[in-house]
Amino acid sequence: MFGRKASRANNLLYAAIAGLSGCATLVVVLAALVVGLWLDAQFVVRGPFTIGALLISIPISLYLMMRIAFGSVRMIQIRLGDEPTAPPWRAANTPTVAQPERDAAPPTEEE
Repeated sequence: MFGRKASRANNLLYAAIAGLSGCATLVVVLAALVVGLWLDAQFVVRGPFTIGALLISIPISLYLMMRIAFGSVRMIQIRLGDEPTAPPWRAANTPTVAQPERDAAPPTEEE
């Protein structure tokens, strides 16, 4: 019973880490806003650097959010003993490590 409570606590911890991915998004967007405003002030223009930095921060924050969320899900699956699933951007039957062909015929000796 003790192991079950510890496992549940760990899973709740991993779920909280996955939830923190939203906070990471907020940090990236706010950093882009500050950098953009600073660049606008340095070049004495109004807006283009801020808008550009915010637009660049969108894919960065999405990537970061997905990495954090999928990483915590993978940790939960490993703790439960399940086979970790491949991330959605990787094909299901694409090997993660180079593996020899299983159905390949063994090499023959030619005389």
